[in-house]
Amino acid sequence: MTFTKHVIERFQQRITCESPEAVRFFIQNDIKKSTLIYRKNRIEKRRYNDIIYIVDCQNPTQPKVVTLYIQIN
Repeated sequence: MTFTKHVIERFQQRITCESPEAVRFFIQNDIKKSTLIYRKNRIEKRRYNDIIYIVDCQNPTQPKVVTLYIQIN
C-alpha cells in the first residue's frame, strides 16, 4: 500500500500531527478494518471511525491511498 503526500498532510491537519511513518501505520490499520462504501472505476471509498478514505486500486497489488476526509453526522 502506498500513500500520497496529500493524504499524509490531510491526516496531520485534521486528526493528529504525528510523524509521516506513524500516520502511514495508522491509516494502513484503519483501512484493514474499514468498510467498503462503494467502488467505481477502480476507486474505492472506505470508512472507519467516521474517516472516509479514497483508495486508488488501479494496481491491485499496490493500492494507493489518495486522500481522506472526516464524515460529520
